[in-house]
Order: sequence, then structure tokens, then C-alpha cells
Amino acid sequence: MAKLEKTLTGNIEEIAENIKESILKVSYTATFIDSCSYGNDSCRCTVMVFERYSWMGANRATITITLFSEGDDSVKLTAIASGGAQGTTKLNTYGDEKIIKELDKIL
Repeated sequence: MAKLEKTLTGNIEEIAENIKESILKVSYTATFIDSCSYGNDSCRCTVMVFERYSWMGANRATITITLFSEGDDSVKLTAIASGGAQGTTKLNTYGDEKIIKELDKIL
């Protein structure tokens, strides 16, 4: 498992769309799985899930991205990558780490 936490500035919907477009452009094997958004006048939350194939790790890695805003231009991001296991043990974390590094470059 690999994890990234950041505070971004901007509109949560625009940030989410930029992340989605960028991940799909930067990784040939990336697919958008699904998302959900909810909130009210004072806060918003968006969760997005992506999956990609890791050639080096010879497996698939999933990244779940959560964006949270409390009505201002400050957006909290948490991204957690998972997958990449071969067999019953988690020895190969290359795919997890790679997708987190790609997201960090996008931001």
C-alpha cells in the first residue's frame, strides 16, 4: 500500500476533473472505475477509483482518491493505492508506489 496526502487550492469539481483526465492521459493502462460526490453548501466530498496495469510488477494496482472541501478553496486530498500482490503475500509494491508517484506529479 502507498499513500499520498496533500492540501490543494481550487474548486473541488475542477480538481477532480483534472485528476481524472490527467491519470487517464499519463497511464496507458489506467481505467476509471467509478466515482461519487456528495455534500451541501458548507462541504463537499468526492471519491474516485482508478485501476492500472503495472508492467514492471506484472499485476494491477488500484488507487482510491478522496477529495474533501469545507466550502473554501482548500481541498484535502488522500490517495491510497492497493493491489500489486502476487500470491498470498504483499512482496511487490512497485505498482502501488508508481501510481502514487504519477498522481503526485499531476498535482
